Amino acid sequence: MGELSKEIEDEFQAGCAVLFGLRLTEQQMAQFRMYQRLLISGNERLNLTAIIEPVDIYRKHFLDSASLATVIGADDTARLLDVGSGAGLPGVALKILLPDLDVTLCDALQKRVHFLQSVIAELDLQGIRAIHGRAEDLSHDTGHRDRYDWVTARAVAQLATLVEWCLPFVKPGGRFIAMKGPDVSEEVAQASAAMAALRAQCTGVSPYELTGGAGNRSLVVCEKLGATPRRFPRKPGVAKRAPLS
Repeated sequence: MGELSKEIEDEFQAGCAVLFGLRLTEQQMAQFRMYQRLLISGNERLNLTAIIEPVDIYRKHFLDSASLATVIGADDTARLLDVGSGAGLPGVALKILLPDLDVTLCDALQKRVHFLQSVIAELDLQGIRAIHGRAEDLSHDTGHRDRYDWVTARAVAQLATLVEWCLPFVKPGGRFIAMKGPDVSEEVAQASAAMAALRAQCTGVSPYELTGGAGNRSLVVCEKLGATPRRFPRKPGVAKRAPLS
């Protein structure tokens, strides 16, 4: 397994600044350094990610997560929910980058939630918590339904499924951001009926390229226009098996 080098950190800092307008402090870099170590050690027990080389973690995980700062303001104090957070990406990375954000990490596997809670404690992060539950169940809880300014999801499911899982958490006027690959036009078209049913619309797709030839990505931004109809989301498993069309 490769070792973390100053060149990797320098490339990450430069990428954050040039691509996304973020200037990182030494404290933030120290938190990313520790987070990278926790990801590698935690992955040995929990199979959190297939990406285990430090250079790839910085490019494909941390820098990719930083792309959200092009949509979410650096001084934003809003509430953000990261659905299917897994290893904490993008949620933990965003909290490091945008410390004023109030962040909730949600995952359906209790072991991953315990890992996320340990990361939060080790990095001494404030204003962030990890909760256990399926999106289809949690979004019917009045404490979460129509409550968040921002909701994010990365590498979780097809967009037509994702919008049913994620939009019920977004408050009217808030936004859901799906982190996707380079060519999303077909996915967006296929999800248009689901967005309409959930009282939302796609307001833009923002493409970007990661450093070091790590690939091209897209952010799909959906604005919530009204409160979620009571019938959504449907029972667990239905949105994935039979997306709205």
